[in-house]
Amino acid sequence: MTIDAKKFDHLAKTVFAPVYPVIATQIIETTNVREGSCLDVGCGPGDLGFALLQQTDLAVGFVDSSADMVSRVAATIDSRQLQHRCHAMCSDVAQMEVAPNSVDLIVSRGSVFFWEDLHQSFSHLYQVLKPGGWMYIGGGFGDQQLLDQVICAFKERGEEDTFRDRIRCNLSDTSRKRLTHGLEQAGISDYSVRHSDAIGLWVVVQKPQ
Repeated sequence: MTIDAKKFDHLAKTVFAPVYPVIATQIIETTNVREGSCLDVGCGPGDLGFALLQQTDLAVGFVDSSADMVSRVAATIDSRQLQHRCHAMCSDVAQMEVAPNSVDLIVSRGSVFFWEDLHQSFSHLYQVLKPGGWMYIGGGFGDQQLLDQVICAFKERGEEDTFRDRIRCNLSDTSRKRLTHGLEQAGISDYSVRHSDAIGLWVVVQKPQ
């Protein structure tokens, strides 16, 4: 799927801007990971990873298959002088060069619904997690109030029906089954699912110690 990086970045910095800090807080409360290393995979412009940087002492690596997205992330890192805590790489999730057992937290919002090989992607991400590390991967808008706010913004843009269709597709029971099947194909049987209209659809995994 081809994504207009400029348009997506604009949406992330405007319509979706309030969503990322709330999701970051939910991730921290669920995993209790506040330091160490983090990967924001399929990061787009990196807004979830940057929200985690603001709320934790994590060092964050940003990974996206779009060179344009990675360029935008790198520019943000430079403008905020975060080079000591961040790096960005252009790579497919399933092929990124990261050492096994080296990452404390892996997050992703929105991109998993477009991963072509969930089995390989989840297997590779699980491999790079440290024992005791966490994955928090899926999509959503934080809470019902924020979802309603985003829907109103798309209504004003004349894009409400298209946006609602995308939500129904990505956050459906069918999508949930696809994600959990991908995890199980990757040999990951110990996981939990957070799934509701308000919070969205997320799979949560902790690698055994």
